Amino acid sequence: MAHRAKRQKDKSIIMTSVFMKASPSHRSRAQEDATIVAVDKTTGQLLHYDNSPQASRFHVAASIFEEHPTVQLRYDLLDCRIDICSREVLVILNDDFDFQGALATLMPC
Repeated sequence: MAHRAKRQKDKSIIMTSVFMKASPSHRSRAQEDATIVAVDKTTGQLLHYDNSPQASRFHVAASIFEEHPTVQLRYDLLDCRIDICSREVLVILNDDFDFQGALATLMPC
């Protein structure tokens, strides 16, 4: 419902990702889960996503802070791995998908 409501206000919104609030030590989090996201606090737009378990540091481009006045860095979110997509995503994936590469992987010579 939230995706549909946001999409009615702004047609450029094509995907909504679902996150759950969970502290870094929450029992549902895997040891290697180090999800850090940057979110525009006013719009809820996901600006940066980093889930590099080996990295002890992360990098967010300075342009994100220049283009969005209210950036919020979050380390207390768990990626539920649920993404709600609009039909336009299928068109984008179809246009960008490497069919020959996929076929070569499935049917080696």
